[in-house]
Amino acid sequence: MPTSMLMPSLSPTMEEGVVAKWLVKEGDFIKPGTMLCSVETDKTTVDYESMDEGFLRKIVVPGGSPAKVNQLIAVLTEDKNEDITQYLEKALKKDQEQLAAKAGPKPAPTPAAAPSAASNGSGPARASYTPGPAPRVAVAPEPVPSAGGRVLASPLARRMAEEAGIPLSGVAGSGPNGRIIRADVENYKPPAKGAKTEGPVQRPLYGSLAPIAPTQDLPLNMMRKTIGKRLLESTQSMPVFYATMKVDMGAINGLRAQLNRAPGYKVSVNDIVVKATAFALREFPQVNSSYMGDFIRQNANIDICVAVSIDGGLITPIVRDADQKGLGLISTEIKGLVAKAKAGKLAPDEYQGGTFTVSNLGMYGVDEFTAIINPPQAAILAVGGIQPEVYLDNGVAKQRDVMKMTLSSDHRIIDGALAAQFLSGLKSLLENPVWLML
Repeated sequence: MPTSMLMPSLSPTMEEGVVAKWLVKEGDFIKPGTMLCSVETDKTTVDYESMDEGFLRKIVVPGGSPAKVNQLIAVLTEDKNEDITQYLEKALKKDQEQLAAKAGPKPAPTPAAAPSAASNGSGPARASYTPGPAPRVAVAPEPVPSAGGRVLASPLARRMAEEAGIPLSGVAGSGPNGRIIRADVENYKPPAKGAKTEGPVQRPLYGSLAPIAPTQDLPLNMMRKTIGKRLLESTQSMPVFYATMKVDMGAINGLRAQLNRAPGYKVSVNDIVVKATAFALREFPQVNSSYMGDFIRQNANIDICVAVSIDGGLITPIVRDADQKGLGLISTEIKGLVAKAKAGKLAPDEYQGGTFTVSNLGMYGVDEFTAIINPPQAAILAVGGIQPEVYLDNGVAKQRDVMKMTLSSDHRIIDGALAAQFLSGLKSLLENPVWLML
């Protein structure tokens, strides 16, 4: 009896995945736990593990091709030579019907245009000229380094290049913004011996003008599609207001200086903000809530999402039970999660189900900003960088380091007074960090 292998749903927002690479081939015997293929989702790339046993009789969706969730991607059989012709036809027909049902009815055909006066007479019709699309100029892609000098590449491309010993700096990227994708690594040809090898193109930030690049239509990757869809839903369906508060970071700077004197120990401002936010959420559980349509869920656990920018998008790995963990453990977990996120190796349970999000752009020189809430969470904290500020102390001008934090709140759950109280409590914790040691 054949068994269908379907595209799994690896996240609540996943509608489609890409079979990045098959790890087995047709005819192989599969056991439960065997890694079948790598699946690129809207968040990351994960390996698809078989739950069944049998021979991989047919690969329906080849590597590098997309498939909708629950679409047939392969067939297993108990007998290596079993005829699956009828089973396959039936399964493919079922897939097509389901895809057609999701797509909805086809639009009615556009009625033909009425004949013109010129063509309605006895003489020959006059041919009209309709300009077609301008021909596209094929542009040879070249590797484009990011602002930090790092070559943009998908996690899968990085892994394939690493396994094959191919330097990413020598691979021409054909993805968005010159991003290196799987096909670029597969088509890589090493330079001939004796040929001059050139490094990544260094573009000047200032001074001479860069050459004008041709207009390009860049395809959306799955992560960018999901980001666009979910954030648009957030701004269109959620009544949001913003509240900003300054924090004197003098005590935090002193605490960090003491902690970071320990060898091999380095705590960032963001680590402390996450810890303090978790403490504040414990005092204000209404902020740690979710709007569920016809009721409000006040979450018992405090799972802080940390926004991380990665190639091609943004992801929010989660520090679980952050209010119950020490600062050192939180710092270690965040470093590990960020590294896995940038390598595209986060497991679904490491980025799904957070109850509150902290987004910090201070390291990019941003003073303050407003962040978009990630539904169904009720709020998100946007953290700016630490800046010197002159203030008056009993008429005497003094200087201090301040940080601005802005809370975006869903007004269906959080009122203005509650947002102010939460920010005030968080400010108090950051200005008196000894409480975080408890």
